[in-house]
Amino acid sequence: MTQLNPEPRDEMTFIFKLSSPKDESVLEIPMNFTKRGWFVNLGRYIGECTRTGFPYIYRIIDKTGIEVPYKIRGYFERLWHMVDQGTYTHGQIQSGFDDLTNWVKKLNRSKPEGRMWEEEVPASD
Repeated sequence: MTQLNPEPRDEMTFIFKLSSPKDESVLEIPMNFTKRGWFVNLGRYIGECTRTGFPYIYRIIDKTGIEVPYKIRGYFERLWHMVDQGTYTHGQIQSGFDDLTNWVKKLNRSKPEGRMWEEEVPASD
């Protein structure tokens, strides 16, 4: 494959955004490309993740209460490979992260709503 992107890969940072469906606040998660995966530095969540985003991306997601599709991990890995191969520009890869952001937004807007879903359900024996 021809490398089209002359930017140094180890200096590339992308932003994955999580939008809260409750108050429309946006959490921006910087994801730095590394040779083994992604490096995340957001508050107390600092460290290297796998190509699929484990563990820090998912710890951040769990903290927010925002739902993400299970298959998103494969998309994070796919974006990592695109950066590693150098066949896409930084802007094209960021566009991929933006697509994932929009996917998560749509998922969270379509959750079941109403009193039935807000009440605690007693634990079964």
